[in-house]
Amino acid sequence: MFDEFRGLPLHALIVHATVVLLPMTALLGAGFLVPRLRALLRWPLLAATLVSLLLVFVTRQSGESLKESLNLEGPFADAVERHQDLADQLVVVMVVFTVLVVVAVVTARPARESQGATTSGGSRGGRAAVESVLAVLVLLASVALGVQTARVGEAGARAVWNPTGDTSFSGD
Repeated sequence: MFDEFRGLPLHALIVHATVVLLPMTALLGAGFLVPRLRALLRWPLLAATLVSLLLVFVTRQSGESLKESLNLEGPFADAVERHQDLADQLVVVMVVFTVLVVVAVVTARPARESQGATTSGGSRGGRAAVESVLAVLVLLASVALGVQTARVGEAGARAVWNPTGDTSFSGD
């Protein structure tokens, strides 16, 4: 199911959507730290997060299928193994990010509620503090998501283009 699309390895195609959407999702998550942007960002952030989670899963599975089909050996196998290990870590980061975003979005007050008392009867200060703590946690998870996405991407590019580290592309 995750092997190919129209004769091309699915991983080589889907990875491009993943490396674009995950950093964008992380930026939306970072923007959630700003209280006045929360109402505006909550639904786009949730949608981007859920699509990102799906992309991470498909990208990870298609990468596994590609690896199995190549029967790798030597330095190339080692480089791909490193890439896969980092991708496994990215799955964990993405799941944690998703949980935090879902909780933050569900907890965030709509803009009309932020000016008055909460509908649940709780104190504004207490709820605002919870929202702020969740926003900071989403920010930290956003940084982790961005960093881990870059690490996985760099390891994947190295595996494809320079698995031994001996090649110079500088033109010198």
